[in-house]
Amino acid sequence: MQKRRTAFSISAAMLLIAGCSAEPGTAPAGQTSTEAPADMITEDAGGIRLSGDGVRTTGRSGVELPFSSSRDAVEIAVTDALGAPEGRSRNDECGAGPMETTTYLNGVILNFQNGFLVGWFLRAPTNLDRATTPEGIGVGSPISDARKVYTIAPIPESTLGREFATDEGIGMFLGDESDDDIDSLYAGVNCFFR
Repeated sequence: MQKRRTAFSISAAMLLIAGCSAEPGTAPAGQTSTEAPADMITEDAGGIRLSGDGVRTTGRSGVELPFSSSRDAVEIAVTDALGAPEGRSRNDECGAGPMETTTYLNGVILNFQNGFLVGWFLRAPTNLDRATTPEGIGVGSPISDARKVYTIAPIPESTLGREFATDEGIGMFLGDESDDDIDSLYAGVNCFFR
C-alpha cells in the first residue's frame, strides 16, 4: 500500500510539473494564452473596448476582463489604460441588488456586485477613440453606423427614452426624436429604475 501512495504521489507531482511547463509563447495546459490576440496588438494602448461580455483593454498588454472578473483586477487594468478613476460609489437601492460603481473621467462607469464586474455604462463625455465597442461604436456614433455591425431592435415602451438592444448584448439610448446619435451604451447589470 505504501508503494502505491508513493507512486501516486510521484505521478501527481510529475503531472503538476508537466502542467507548469510550456513551450515559449504558449500557455500551460488548461490556461488561456497570456499573449494579446492580434487585433489587440494592432490597437493603440490606452483604451478600452466594451462588449456584451465585459471589458477589454487595448494594446500589446491588453487584458480581457469578462463579467465576473474581480473588481481589483478590473480596476487595475482599466486604470492602467484610462488613468485614475474619478470616483467610487455604492447604491443599495438597485432593483438588481446593491451595486458598487467605479467611474472614470471619460464617461466609463463599471458596475460591481459582491466584488465582481457585472456590467458597464458609457456616457458623455467620452473620447471616442479610447472607449468604444470592439466595432468602434461609441457615444456620438450615428445609429446607422451601429446598424452596419449589429442587429438592432427597439425596446418597446421603454420608460427610459429611445432605447435599443443589439444582438451582441449591448443596449443603447439615443437622443431626442431629431437626433439619431447614440447618447449612451450599456451591457450587463445596470441600476436602471424602469
